[in-house]
Amino acid sequence: EVLQRAADRPPALVRRDLFTVPQRMKAIEERLRRCPEGLTFWQLCDDCEVKLEVIVTFLAVLELVRRARAVVWQEEVFGEMRVCRAQPSSRVHEVHEPLNP
Repeated sequence: EVLQRAADRPPALVRRDLFTVPQRMKAIEERLRRCPEGLTFWQLCDDCEVKLEVIVTFLAVLELVRRARAVVWQEEVFGEMRVCRAQPSSRVHEVHEPLNP
């Protein structure tokens, strides 16, 4: 769905440099610091102009989760993905209930 939304946007007239995964990780962490309740993945992609930027954002989120600096969850299978900063005590991943229907 996020890739489709990016494809539906009108083409940009000015081409900007694409960002790297480490640059995007830094930007995501800054946004999450300002928004303690977290953001949806789509909100993290609100400045993405091309599909590659959405993919880089997704990879950055995965790396933040791997490094235990962010937590991601969904209310339902294939639902909107929410991202928030990991708390120091959340280094251990907890599973509250399985996603299997």
